[in-house]
Amino acid sequence: MNDSQLKAFIRAAELKSFTKAANAEKITTPTLIQKINLLELESGIQIFNRTHKGIELTAAGKVFYDASKKIIELSEKACQEARLIEKAELQKKVIRIGQTPEWFPQFFIKACEKFQNEHADIKLEFIPCHFIEHFEKIRKGEIDMGLLSKPSASYLQDLDFTLLKKSTCAFCMNNAHPLAKKSFLSGKELKNARVLCGMAEYMESTFESALSPFCPNLTIEKANFDSNKVMRHIMNGELYVVTSEGTDYYEGLLTVVPSKIPIGNYGIVHKKEISQELSDFMATIRLFIA
Repeated sequence: MNDSQLKAFIRAAELKSFTKAANAEKITTPTLIQKINLLELESGIQIFNRTHKGIELTAAGKVFYDASKKIIELSEKACQEARLIEKAELQKKVIRIGQTPEWFPQFFIKACEKFQNEHADIKLEFIPCHFIEHFEKIRKGEIDMGLLSKPSASYLQDLDFTLLKKSTCAFCMNNAHPLAKKSFLSGKELKNARVLCGMAEYMESTFESALSPFCPNLTIEKANFDSNKVMRHIMNGELYVVTSEGTDYYEGLLTVVPSKIPIGNYGIVHKKEISQELSDFMATIRLFIA
């Protein structure tokens, strides 16, 4: 049973003629009759009495007619309202944000919630991309911004970087690790630890340069971020280092211990010329920086 069948039935009931109904629906009479027959078969009721004088609704058909009218009215109303919503969505201005594998820090999520509550006419769209993919996507206009550690000049080139905060290293480990009971880690306590870090070649201040003075057992993972691989290293007793802004992704699953070891600046990468909408969004983000 579908709208096409119901509309053919309603038209026939109102015109009391299959031929007239078929003409009104711009279909052949056999096609309309086929729709009616199929409707009766699927519903399990006879909705028309057919005589040599024409057609008329049965008692059940009259009930079915009233219900069918309501169904079609509701269907058309639903489509109309959905089209209006779709049109409004298409007319919204969009800020496209690069989404890294480690998701976003809590302050940014709160900023998004506030901004959306205050700017219903602007849509925030999140587009997954790896850290180093942000730069080309911003240049091509595929995204408008990315939350990243400050890039080196060779990656930033013609783009701009807006500082949000200073960043430090944090260390993820399994709950049984001897350092898991620490509330804070110093460089001295990392001397005997096995530490894994991402290559993060785009960063102006890399993990390797920040940790080499403290960690003789430092392993640099050159491949793209792989959460399964990271978890295997951690379960084998290694520490995995992230920026202080990337801890939310791991907290709850692992023990994450902060440090004061600096790892450069954290902020927003974007084009030099930005829209007023993006400028307003960046202002909202800054409200949530401690």
